[in-house]
Amino acid sequence: MVRQAWIHDAFTGAPLMPVYPTAARWTMRLKGSESASATFNLNDERMGQLPQPLIADLFQENARMLMIRDGSAVEYFGPIVKVVDDPLTGVMQVECKGERDKLAKRYTFPANDLNAAPLVIASRSHSGAVRAILQRAMLWSSEWQLPIDLPVDSSGVYSRTVYGWEAQNISQLLAGVEAEGSEVWLRPYLAEDGSGRFQPRVAPQITVGSYTDIMSAAPQSPLLKLQRSSDGDNQSTGVVVLGRGSERDTKSAWAGFMAGPVIPVSDIVTTKKDIANMASLQRIATAELAKRRRPGVQWSMEFSTEKVAVSKLLPGALIRLDVRNDRLKPDGQYLLRVIALSGTWGSSRVSPEVQAYG
Repeated sequence: MVRQAWIHDAFTGAPLMPVYPTAARWTMRLKGSESASATFNLNDERMGQLPQPLIADLFQENARMLMIRDGSAVEYFGPIVKVVDDPLTGVMQVECKGERDKLAKRYTFPANDLNAAPLVIASRSHSGAVRAILQRAMLWSSEWQLPIDLPVDSSGVYSRTVYGWEAQNISQLLAGVEAEGSEVWLRPYLAEDGSGRFQPRVAPQITVGSYTDIMSAAPQSPLLKLQRSSDGDNQSTGVVVLGRGSERDTKSAWAGFMAGPVIPVSDIVTTKKDIANMASLQRIATAELAKRRRPGVQWSMEFSTEKVAVSKLLPGALIRLDVRNDRLKPDGQYLLRVIALSGTWGSSRVSPEVQAYG
């Protein structure tokens, strides 16, 4: 496949036209914090044919989005937030962020109505809670429209009431669902009409597709680089979560005695002052300890897209990696999940970050 760069409308995701960067870098992550930067020569053969008003329209901050794709595999999709141009050379640089960053600037109320009806989420699944939060994020008028689908609704244990005076933005509310043990990812995809859209995925561990088998030592392996790191800096044996209240009236929950490596006691205390529900605090404590009980193991890789399709390396993809002649760990197969993917314009190499899966 040949990479393409497109500009899309930020309200609807509609494709506006292809553009031709001279350089670009991007990273897409399951946990947000996506970013991209691209450089354009406005005087080159293709960009130079565009009239000035059209260029100004295409690169409007926040009103336009940049998509990088390989065929139908979307490697990056996010809003343009900064444009720097040099009138003497015609070189223009754009910087982009992720859609989750945009949601950090939306609240449960419009700016002219702090006392709007509270957002009430009652006995919903995590997917249902995310649906309610995203519905609120796009509720008030056409100016609140975003190219985000809604996940399925179902009943569950998640309940919360959010008032305007709490000043909780939409991204914070999604993080509140994640704190109870689910991942929330706005997965970008290319719709049949060419629009760019986001499909919210909600699961304890988000996965996309089936396993791709990789032999690390095979002569024709697509794997070009491989590094594994094990980081115990955040490893803990116990977690205390402090909720709403003050001094002795503070609501709290704890988690401990979870199976894992035997290490000296290493506890943490975290605060969730917006949470009063004891069951929610307990779920947060348990989920936090589950993340911290063992050292974080992450693999950094580099693949040739001439030997493996980009679609098999996007965040959420599963890899079954066969490792041999390892001096630190036993030889064998490792089940891994891609949590981030970085790429560079003009290069057939991509760099996924992966973690153990299952």
